[in-house]
Amino acid sequence: MLDRIKLDRFDLRPKLIIAFVIIAALVAVTGAIGYTSVATVDEEAHIIAEDGLKMDAAAEMIVAIEQQQGAIQAAQLGEENAQQQFEEATQHFNDEAQHLEETHLSPQQEEQFATLKSQHEEYNTLATEFFDARAAGETELAAQKADEMNSLRLQMEEDAHAIEQSAQADLESQVEIADSTTQTAQLEILGLTIAAFIAAIVIGLFVASRITTPIKQLSEASQAMSEGDLT
Repeated sequence: MLDRIKLDRFDLRPKLIIAFVIIAALVAVTGAIGYTSVATVDEEAHIIAEDGLKMDAAAEMIVAIEQQQGAIQAAQLGEENAQQQFEEATQHFNDEAQHLEETHLSPQQEEQFATLKSQHEEYNTLATEFFDARAAGETELAAQKADEMNSLRLQMEEDAHAIEQSAQADLESQVEIADSTTQTAQLEILGLTIAAFIAAIVIGLFVASRITTPIKQLSEASQAMSEGDLT
């Protein structure tokens, strides 16, 4: 029986190294996928947050335009601080325009924003002429300027709404991409985790069989020798 014992089976070093390399590779791939997915989702989160800022800025610009128009109407009603209200609303618009300008705008959004700023400059020029006309007692001229401003206001609000809707569409698209990336990463990590688990079990069984078989043979041979069987 002794001649059947292969002690070289105990030389498990190469097999163990290969086994651990396989498991380590699976773990490394799983970690790489997880890291890449987190980085991608983080990038998408920043884009989503920026789209939210665009929407907020565009909405606040619309509010500022309405405040300006309200100040014009207040001036027509004879309120003394109407011009101050208009200037405060103008500053509100400029602040939000600055916030919007600091974000990354698409080519379409840049074009819409450029048009909106140009219209607002024209709107402010008409406002100056309106207040000057009222101060000079030129009621008809002031009313004409107010009508022109009201028409221009509608165009500005339309462009601001277009920017807001475009940012919302971009946000929804980025949310879908982030969700898709997360789901794909979850499936890949789950699959690799299962593969690593199965590989660990298979390798464990393989190593156990390689160790226990020679030991069992030695045990049987020792038992035979103790009984006087030296064959």
